[in-house]
Amino acid sequence: MEVIDIKLEEVGDDPRPLSHRRRPYTRSLGITTNDFTNSTWQQNEEDSSGASIGLPEKEEIDSRSIFVGNVDYACNPEEIQQHFQSCGTVNRVTILSDIFGQPKGYAYVEFAEVDAVQNALLLNETELHGRPLRVLPKRTNIPGMKQNWGPFGYGKIPRFRRAMRYRPYY
Repeated sequence: MEVIDIKLEEVGDDPRPLSHRRRPYTRSLGITTNDFTNSTWQQNEEDSSGASIGLPEKEEIDSRSIFVGNVDYACNPEEIQQHFQSCGTVNRVTILSDIFGQPKGYAYVEFAEVDAVQNALLLNETELHGRPLRVLPKRTNIPGMKQNWGPFGYGKIPRFRRAMRYRPYY
């Protein structure tokens, strides 16, 4: 019971609202994880000056980055950096975690040069902690490109329309 009380006190001391705790955070120094108790974290979309990064800058960073799937939950950023060190200079390793601090099982690795991405793609299906890694180039999310399927959903078109009738006992 005391453990629960201690955890509730830790969560209650966090001054950030819950919506900010859910966003992925990265440390401004290179190797990162998403630990919500550290005060040196910054939002991913902001650089060190606090200004928002534009779409061309995101595309340039994403062209130097890879997605690593099926990452072991006990794996830390240093081990991922060592695994991809042979491809090129690693700028940043980000292991995403949920709002409770548990890792989600995937990571992003940012390299210093674009050529390192092609070398890293050759490490697809290599093992780290006994699990085969899935390595793909990182894609750039474009704001406003959410697919809107309409009121009936994708492919669901009403077959017929009838007027609403009054049915008191139905």
